[in-house]
Amino acid sequence: MRYVVARGVATIAFGIALSGLLAPAATALGSVLIEDTSVTASRDEKGVITTDLTLVNLSGSDQTLVGEVTTSSGCTATVDDRILEPHQAGTVTLTFPASCFPSPPSALTLDLDGDGDGDGGLPVVTVQPPVQASDWAPLRWGVVGGVIAAFLVLVAGLVAWLLARHRLSTASDERTASYAQTRAIVDSRIAALGKPPLQWKPLPTASYRATSVVANLESGWSFKDSWISNLTLATTAFLALATSADAATALLGEEPKAAFRVMVVAGLLSAIVIALAGTVTKLLGPSSTSVTVLGLGLAAAMVCAAAVMQTVTIGLSAADLVASSSFRRTLAYVIMGAVMMVVVAFAIRSVWVWTVHGASDGVPAVPAQALTEWRATSSWQRALVDQRIRTAFGPWLEKPSRARAPMGPATHELPTGNSPGDGPPWSPSWGRSSALL
Repeated sequence: MRYVVARGVATIAFGIALSGLLAPAATALGSVLIEDTSVTASRDEKGVITTDLTLVNLSGSDQTLVGEVTTSSGCTATVDDRILEPHQAGTVTLTFPASCFPSPPSALTLDLDGDGDGDGGLPVVTVQPPVQASDWAPLRWGVVGGVIAAFLVLVAGLVAWLLARHRLSTASDERTASYAQTRAIVDSRIAALGKPPLQWKPLPTASYRATSVVANLESGWSFKDSWISNLTLATTAFLALATSADAATALLGEEPKAAFRVMVVAGLLSAIVIALAGTVTKLLGPSSTSVTVLGLGLAAAMVCAAAVMQTVTIGLSAADLVASSSFRRTLAYVIMGAVMMVVVAFAIRSVWVWTVHGASDGVPAVPAQALTEWRATSSWQRALVDQRIRTAFGPWLEKPSRARAPMGPATHELPTGNSPGDGPPWSPSWGRSSALL
């Protein structure tokens, strides 16, 4: 750095670098003091790195400071023009390019008088690197990737739902034949029990709405508990551990706390979204144990978006950490892309299969255990089986009309035997007579 005396009294030259520049005159050095010999650089929003030095002019004349500094590594710092008034202190701002603080950043030494030891002249000034700020760009790109993944899952769910509706509307003949077969089997069993025939309703039109319950799927659906949610939670736990451990330092030669902060935030957001996905399935269902078509699609999209958001954030942050190696940077991108493709493909396939095969045709089916559950060898067993059948097929049966019994006294004989237990297990006469006793 060259100090030029404004009034032509003398020329003062400073060296700022590890190797130093031209040494200034001894008389000039004694007229300027440095207030703080240890400063910390700062980085503004635009990425410009600066630091301030406070100099005190002890002489009786103005001194103008103009110059730039080139370090031994080729880094050049510029100094703003500043006039130091007599017997006053002034602040000089030094601007450093980003190359002055490579990764990992280290402190710089400013040898203002060029002697390298700070003895007999100006002391050596140490400039600490700026505090590394978190780069939230990977998280923003992660959110964008998550939104795109959620859109793809929702589109897949919509197409699967429309396909299932179309299949139901074109399978009327199959539904009618299946309904007739079920009725024939049930009617034959009711006739064998000696009970009144069932009054069947006409087969309702098949419908598969967005609020319809997905068949064979409960709210504890496996997609939420699959390896995708486990991936997000496990990665979040790993990053939280690595932030406070020395593993990253051993791997990268530094402790990238700023990058890890972004990764941990992405992991926490993913965990929250996945937890909300399970709640969505219960809120949009008729009960807490059933899942609707709409609830399935939204929850699957949320889980997929959370996993992709965290994957992109971690991938881009890792790529920035290893930017010095093109091979490792490319490897980070390849792994990130592969995980994204697997996550999205698994989500789309799961939603497609559940939505298409979850459409119910509305036709009742004979229970698989009918051979044992519908067996009856005595009168009370026949009555029990009859009631069981009528309850199971109640939604497809007409409600029996209940004739109002005439009011008035009525006499009923008790069943034969010494006690009520000696008669039939149950009969209308015994029920009414006991109620009158």
